[in-house]
Amino acid sequence: MREEKDFDIFADADDKFIYEISQKCSPLSEREKERMFAKSEKKYGKSKKTFNIKVKLYRKCMRYKNAIASVACLILISGLLIFLTILESNGNSKSALKTAEKMNVSEISDSFYDEFEICKQKEYKNLDISECMAVFPDIDSFYQLEIKCSSENRTQNINLDDVHWYFDNGDHNNKSFDIYGSSTSIGEAVGYIEDSYIYKFDNIDSGFGVDVTYTGVQSLDNDNNAYIFAVSPAWNNIPFDFYDRRILSDREEYYMLQTYLMMVRGFVADTLTGLEFPEVEEVGEKINEIYPLEDALDILSEYMTQKSVFEVLTAEFVYKGKYSEDKLTATLNATWKFTMYNEESGKYYSAYVDANSGEIECVG
Repeated sequence: MREEKDFDIFADADDKFIYEISQKCSPLSEREKERMFAKSEKKYGKSKKTFNIKVKLYRKCMRYKNAIASVACLILISGLLIFLTILESNGNSKSALKTAEKMNVSEISDSFYDEFEICKQKEYKNLDISECMAVFPDIDSFYQLEIKCSSENRTQNINLDDVHWYFDNGDHNNKSFDIYGSSTSIGEAVGYIEDSYIYKFDNIDSGFGVDVTYTGVQSLDNDNNAYIFAVSPAWNNIPFDFYDRRILSDREEYYMLQTYLMMVRGFVADTLTGLEFPEVEEVGEKINEIYPLEDALDILSEYMTQKSVFEVLTAEFVYKGKYSEDKLTATLNATWKFTMYNEESGKYYSAYVDANSGEIECVG
C-alpha cells in the first residue's frame, strides 16, 4: 500500500549541502547525510536553494530506505539542474551585454545618432523610445574614477517644478527668451556656461568642465525671464551623474550632484547651490571600448518587468557611482543612464547599465 510523504531537500544558509528525507519511518543517519553531502557537493557544487518535493512512498519504507534515498537523489539532481538553468537564464537577462561585442569609444561617438535612430526603429517588448532624447559626449577613452568627497553631502532639494525645462541635446539651441538686457538663445546661454563659466573658479584640475543637463526658463516681471541651468562637473567631457528631482528613492549611498545656476542678465551666472570640483584620480587600465547603446537598451528591456511599458525619456552617458561607507570617497564608472516613466504607476525611474561591465541597476 502506498501513501504520499514529503521530501524536504535543501541547502542551508551556511553553504552546507545537506539533504533530509522528512518522514517518520526512515530518517537518514548523520553518517549517511555526510556521505551524500560530500558526494553531491563534489559532483554538483554548492547551492542555497530549498526544494520541497512530494513523492510516493511505501508504508513499509524502512525496507526501501536505499531505494528512497536513490529516488531522492535523482529528484534533487533534477531540481538542481533546473535551478541552475534558471540562475543562468536570470544571469543572462541581467548581464546580456557580456555576450555582446564591444565597440571602440570613438566609433560610438562618431555614429551615436545613427545608432540611436536604429534603436528607435527597433521593437522593444516593454520600452517606448520613440521620443527619447539622447546625449553622448565627444570622447575616445576614459578611466574609472576615484574621487575624494567633502565630509558632508551638500546636495539639497530645490522646488523647481514650475520651471519649464529643456533637455540639453542641442534640439532647442535656437529657441530664444528675453532676459534682462537682451534676447538670448538657449544655445548661447549654454555655451557660456559650458565654455566660459568654468574659468571663474580658481585652482581647478584641467580635466574638469561643466556640463548642462537641463535648461529651465522661469518667468519674471515685465515679460522678462531667467535661465536656470541644471549642471554638474564633467571629467574629460563625461558629466557626473545628476540627481533627477522626479526620482524619489533614497539616494544617500549614490554620488549624485544637484547644482543649479541662474542667469538673470546676459552672460552673468549666479550659483544657486554649491558646485563642487572634487579631487579626482584615474585608476585602472584605460578603457577604449564599451558596449554600444543598442546593447544597453537590450539589457534594459530584458531587466524591466514585461507587464508594463516604460517610456524612455532620456539616454545619457555619465560617471555614476557610490560613496564609501564614510562618504569621504566615491568610485565612479562610465555608465549609460536611462530616465524612464511608467504611466501605469505614474512614477519616474533611472536605470543604469555599466558601459564596461554590462551590469544593470535601477532606482525609482
